[in-house]
Amino acid sequence: MSESNKDIKHFIKIKIARVKQYVKQNRILDYFQMLGLMIIIMSPVLYFSWDGVTGTALRHYIMNVLYMFSTGTLWLTGYLVLSAIPGFYKDRPNKG
Repeated sequence: MSESNKDIKHFIKIKIARVKQYVKQNRILDYFQMLGLMIIIMSPVLYFSWDGVTGTALRHYIMNVLYMFSTGTLWLTGYLVLSAIPGFYKDRPNKG
């Protein structure tokens, strides 16, 4: 292996280590990235769900909005609970 390839691999390892350290230190940034990704993924689902009820009665609109809101709330709650679990295990004393 040439000297330049070794230098490049060493440079890449250093950059990856810095990125991992940055992500660990900035959990709020990670949270907002995941929240943004969730919004991007849910947007077409909400649009096509809403598009599917066009031309129906007002009570169907209201029921659909309530259903979408409750489903989004359940998914958000599940995400928050599941993302908090590793923190509980990290703070727990090791019995071993």
